[in-house]
Amino acid sequence: MRRSRKWIEDELRTRIRRGDYPPGSRMPTHRLLQAELEASSATLQKAFDRLAEQGFVTAHGAMGTFVATALPNVSCIALVLPEVVGVGPWNRFWAT
Repeated sequence: MRRSRKWIEDELRTRIRRGDYPPGSRMPTHRLLQAELEASSATLQKAFDRLAEQGFVTAHGAMGTFVATALPNVSCIALVLPEVVGVGPWNRFWAT
């Protein structure tokens, strides 16, 4: 079963945050990750491109792809407010 770009991206991001691939370390080769994650070359490259855009990895040409030395601080904050203060139902939602 081929994995989606989003699934691969999430899996690699989780591994980076968990410390499986420490900051500054070289990422496993694409060939190894293709076999391990059951991904096509193009899908894996798209996932790496997204991780690079988000600041999790940096590509160094023939040297390979490395985990960023300073990982981005990605978080989501949500605020849910009642339609009328003090009265429900909760129906307004803002996230950033």
